[in-house]
Amino acid sequence: MEQPRFVFFFLALVSPCWSWNVPEFCFGKQCPAFKTVNSQPLFEERHYEATDWITTRAQARSREAFIRARSTLDSYCTAHANLKAATDTWPVLAIATGEEDSGEQFLCWFIDPRQTIPEIPHPQIQVQHLPTSTVYVRTFIDLPSLENFEKNAAELRQALRNAGKAFDEEKYGVAAYGFLTNLRQEIWIWAA
Repeated sequence: MEQPRFVFFFLALVSPCWSWNVPEFCFGKQCPAFKTVNSQPLFEERHYEATDWITTRAQARSREAFIRARSTLDSYCTAHANLKAATDTWPVLAIATGEEDSGEQFLCWFIDPRQTIPEIPHPQIQVQHLPTSTVYVRTFIDLPSLENFEKNAAELRQALRNAGKAFDEEKYGVAAYGFLTNLRQEIWIWAA
């Protein structure tokens, strides 16, 4: 009888130490699972589980380019019912790398991990796997604009430098949850 109790105790020890409860800001939809590791007045440090995203490249770092990228993703997902269900999630994530005029920009939709997605034979759309990672997050309330994104990314970078955090200087993301009447925006910067 002693062995089953030991097995139960061992399983309790090796099972995850935290469970995932979808935050209110996901508005009842699936969003990437994370654990808040550290919360400071100017940023939060989160540990994200590995995730998959359906992505397309934005041809420039402009509002118009991201609208075209959104249209590309929306048209493709609408035409494929299983993708539409798999991407009925939050957040929408825009990732920018490098300098504004020479870097790359991507628009990404989180894929519900409970859904199976097919191969995507579209030349402009791919599934991108983001590994388990630490992300520094700054939540802000501003009108969605490139200027506000850049300003908040610069403020987060400075707060991270002041806190002695190592981070990817070349890349940041803008995560949006909800709609304009109830919008939550976050700047994401990945730990180095």
